[in-house]
Amino acid sequence: MVPSSIRRPLHFPKLKKGDLARVLLMSQERTNDNLSIENIFEVQPELGRDIYNNQFRQTIIMLSLVNKVKVFGNDQDDEFTLVRENGDTNGIFKSWAVPVIPFLEGEMQESLVLYMEQRPESFWEDMPGDLKMCASEWYEKTKDNPNYLRQVLERWRAFSEIHDRRLIEIFSQRDLPTNKEDKISELYWRLKIAFGYAAPFYHLEAMIADSEQTPFNPVPTMKNERKNAGGSLDVIGMTLPSTFSTEVVASPDGWNGLTWHKIQEMTDSLDEVKMSIALNISRVTGTPIEDIIFAANVLERIPVSVGGKKGDLSQTEAIKITEDALGQLKTTDSNVKVAGDMNALIRFLNWFPLVRKEENFSLGKGWRYAAVCDTANELLHELSGGELFVDFFSSNFVNHLLPQIGELDATSAKGRFLLQLIEEGKLLPEIYDLIQKKGPEIIENISIGLANLKIKEATVSLTDVRPRALVGGKAAGLSEAATIFGKENTLPGRTITIEWINKILFQDPELASLIYTIEKVNDLENKFSIAEEIRRRIPALRFTDSISLETYNNYAVRSSSFDEDTTTNGSAAGVYDSVIGVKGNEIESAIRRVVSSFFSEKAISFRALYGLSDKPSMAVIISPYIEGGGGVIITKGNGEDWELSVAESAQRIVIDGGDSGYDSYKSEHGELHTRTDYQVIEEPEAWLIAKLALKAERLLKTPVDMEFVLKERKPVILQLRSTIKTSFSNIDRMESRTEKIKASTIYVQDFTSLREIGKLQSSHMLRVGGKIDIGQFQGELLRFLVANRKYLKGLILERRIPRTSHLVNICANLGIGIDFTD
Repeated sequence: MVPSSIRRPLHFPKLKKGDLARVLLMSQERTNDNLSIENIFEVQPELGRDIYNNQFRQTIIMLSLVNKVKVFGNDQDDEFTLVRENGDTNGIFKSWAVPVIPFLEGEMQESLVLYMEQRPESFWEDMPGDLKMCASEWYEKTKDNPNYLRQVLERWRAFSEIHDRRLIEIFSQRDLPTNKEDKISELYWRLKIAFGYAAPFYHLEAMIADSEQTPFNPVPTMKNERKNAGGSLDVIGMTLPSTFSTEVVASPDGWNGLTWHKIQEMTDSLDEVKMSIALNISRVTGTPIEDIIFAANVLERIPVSVGGKKGDLSQTEAIKITEDALGQLKTTDSNVKVAGDMNALIRFLNWFPLVRKEENFSLGKGWRYAAVCDTANELLHELSGGELFVDFFSSNFVNHLLPQIGELDATSAKGRFLLQLIEEGKLLPEIYDLIQKKGPEIIENISIGLANLKIKEATVSLTDVRPRALVGGKAAGLSEAATIFGKENTLPGRTITIEWINKILFQDPELASLIYTIEKVNDLENKFSIAEEIRRRIPALRFTDSISLETYNNYAVRSSSFDEDTTTNGSAAGVYDSVIGVKGNEIESAIRRVVSSFFSEKAISFRALYGLSDKPSMAVIISPYIEGGGGVIITKGNGEDWELSVAESAQRIVIDGGDSGYDSYKSEHGELHTRTDYQVIEEPEAWLIAKLALKAERLLKTPVDMEFVLKERKPVILQLRSTIKTSFSNIDRMESRTEKIKASTIYVQDFTSLREIGKLQSSHMLRVGGKIDIGQFQGELLRFLVANRKYLKGLILERRIPRTSHLVNICANLGIGIDFTD
């Protein structure tokens, strides 16, 4: 036992409701009128105090989540264990995972921390009623809803990933002290903060690997015989070096001259088969293709067999296995599959860089999870001599514990054990004095750095590859288009991230309360009512005060929601608003309109249909408005068939789904059918556009929907997304002709008559009169379609719209066929 006189308990800044950020952060003497974002540790007073106070508050909360709670395992059955000096088994991995995600989702993390400070005997049994209710509500929402679970898990995985990268950047700019005792103090706080911001990651990692379904784990116990249990990336981890054998130059003996420049050259020369594989891996991981080539080399370089080697399979055989595995990633069948895919993703990303630097080419340095892992390795290096431990423990550490630590193949587990030893009081007393003394300054400094990086990264380039949970589906699709067609042929601009949009939305406490409420309620009518109040409040917000945007003569402001343009729940085309022809002084109001559309009735109805979260996940694309002819092309998915709608104004097709003034080209089995009243383009141009779309289809392995504008007669890609694999005839005939004949037809000519119908009790067709403007009518119509999709056998339109319009896409997702009277 450690004598009580030697134990030195560590005290964090006290957490008090309503008083979390009162300490240190904004003292007036720290401000400077000439501060720059280049110095990430300086407060920028022109940005106001709230962003820094809120970041400091968040750091204190996340720090408080680093604790051993034994929810997902105890010392004996933990995944990683050590035998302590007294013979006891010490768990150092899953037993530390705090089930934080339900409380982050429910904005009850402060209450959770206050509860954890009490050191409860049983985490669940002793939990206060409000926290139990929060966890139970989350469990009920997720247990039978794989789309919702996937969305929530990816949201918090991305949160930890973003902070992992930001922390490692901060650590690289904050010099370690040369004095050994001071260095231990700095490394202790770095590691504690890194573990804190990784708490959601460690929750989902422990949860999806857990064998029991609990209030903190909505994933059913995996049976021996199960269909489509996910985890395809685990297979790809075994085949990746063989698939890219030509690009793998590393060996177990060394990197053999591999550099980022060489990786870029190899990426540029990938053939179409390997480019397709790399693109589809990139879609899942949210990483650039160059990082995938790096990972293939890492797997070959690491001496141990954590994945495949390039000599395991022929390249042909590896490519076939990899393509089959990628096909399995395009569905979300069950919570078990979501968990399996997420677990495999976490493992797969182990071999990817966090920030590209030449130090990546030393084993493990600057790779994913580096804020924890690199810091843990540095701390272990400093402590490995044993001289910084108290005398009675030093020899135990060096002779008994250090060899066991060396055998662990999880660096994070090593780091947790080192934290545990420090917090048990095993270091020299003077080191604890330094830890206590330096803690406030380190926490403050890192929090300021995190806040400044959040501001710096509030917008990202449209061509940058980022996780969809950060930039949304539309922006992710444009980065894919830039890879396929080149940046010069893709819409330029920037994306205001989901993180920044949410920062603005949640800074108003009353608005935040409404958003949390709309997520909790299940009744659609109640959701619509709350959403109306949210939309009423959004015009008071400002989204661009602290960020810089490129200057254009006219702007297009478009939605890019996380649930848009996915391969699992369709495209969400037409669900969210976009605004075109925006002047510079109108950008703020256009952004508000786009953000408000997340809370429209049609958006809420769409998310209800697919079981998606109503918690905001909206990024906003700011790009130049390019005037000119253009339109939309969709491909069938068989490598040859397509349908193109083109008009004098591309935006009329893209944004409004115009009902007249466009030409159509349709290719089926090599035969072209045209309707060219307006002669917007020549037939050879139609074939050129089709060639581009079919190239995207081949590479992405899905039918695609591609929007474009003609600039100097050359197409510039405005949007690229995968679509549900549905034949053109199915859009017209999703219900059988017999069922349509049996169904009676309801005729509507205005909003009022549609509202009066209410819910259908038997099969009907719905005919929409020609006087109704479909573009304005969509919201009301979508609500009706969602509510009555079980009995609605088809939609008849008297007013012609393109087969590639938003309404057609929506009906395709709902399984409702469309006929035209003309």
